[in-house]
Amino acid sequence: MDELRGRRGVINYHLQKVTKKSEDTNKLPLLVMSQGYVLGAKSESLGRQNLEAAQRVSSLAGWSVLSFWPSGVGGSDGEFTLSNALEDSLDVVTFIRKNEWAQEVVLLGFDVMGAVFLATAGGSDGVVGVVAVGSDAGPEGLIEPTSLLTRLSLSSVRTPHGYGLAAVTGEARMIEEASRLCLGKIPVLIVVTTDRYRNRTADSIFGAVNFSKFELHSFITDEVSLRYDPQVYAVLAGWLDRNF
Repeated sequence: MDELRGRRGVINYHLQKVTKKSEDTNKLPLLVMSQGYVLGAKSESLGRQNLEAAQRVSSLAGWSVLSFWPSGVGGSDGEFTLSNALEDSLDVVTFIRKNEWAQEVVLLGFDVMGAVFLATAGGSDGVVGVVAVGSDAGPEGLIEPTSLLTRLSLSSVRTPHGYGLAAVTGEARMIEEASRLCLGKIPVLIVVTTDRYRNRTADSIFGAVNFSKFELHSFITDEVSLRYDPQVYAVLAGWLDRNF
């Protein structure tokens, strides 16, 4: 794993490059990915999981991928909160542009990092597209504070003492409000599990979104399996081809 310096300390990342096939592909944005955390995974195994995920997504999408763990996860310093994860994401985008690896990025976030990445796009002109995959994918009610706290307790994520329901609820509202700033302005793909989440997403954002820049897909599976479902990557590859 490589490291970059963010506001919360060291952020662990892995950059998986692909061989460019033509001059046009050199102009592609960099695909920036974060899984957020993995339920049941031991902290010491997350470095390897991050590398494998970056390789898998790069191979299936045909893009170079930078994958990172937010603060409080794996070897990244600090503690995980929604606000810290948003700061981390903005720091990663700044780092990429400062080092001239790419001037534009597309963000791919799993679970709660999908909503965090939508908020990141609202605060950075370097983000030209967002893909949010998982139950906590996108704005207006899909970050469920109680569910998020339960899942964090079942993971190896380090959170601040007293990071409870009130704090998470307030941060979730902030994330969701910031997320709406990018909807209708840049291409957004949201992939959710089951029609229940699809309907909640549709009810909350369809009325405010420019349909030409927004796609919503649902698969009948669980959030963990969704990370490895080949259908998801087929949808991702097609969306990337159409928009970039």
